[in-house]
Amino acid sequence: MDITFETIKKIKNGKAPGSDNILPEVMKGDTWVTANITITLRQVACEKEEVPMEWKTGYIVNIAKKGNLSRNVRRIQLLSLPGKVYTRLILERITKAVDAKLREEQAGFRQGSSCTDQIATLRIIMEQWNSR
Repeated sequence: MDITFETIKKIKNGKAPGSDNILPEVMKGDTWVTANITITLRQVACEKEEVPMEWKTGYIVNIAKKGNLSRNVRRIQLLSLPGKVYTRLILERITKAVDAKLREEQAGFRQGSSCTDQIATLRIIMEQWNSR
């Protein structure tokens, strides 16, 4: 419940609704009720081993940029908000499982660790070794 609640709270306000016309502000209005409904829907999806088609459907919208409006467009995809919450929950579970399996030395594949420090350390070691 806590992960679902926190995931719903992370949704950004002021975004366009997807195919289901649910606004982020509506989902965040009563987060506990939304979390309970989301958990129920997630359990049904797990039992059926199938995600609702509405969660997978997205609309591609062209947004005109400056300049030639017929050729200079940005395309965005509007996805279902419950589908986004569902995929973020799955992603958080996978991330936790992968982080538990990775060694501490493994950088670049986990949050908050990059290869930059390790590369700099190796570079210093190589420079000191070559200067002997």
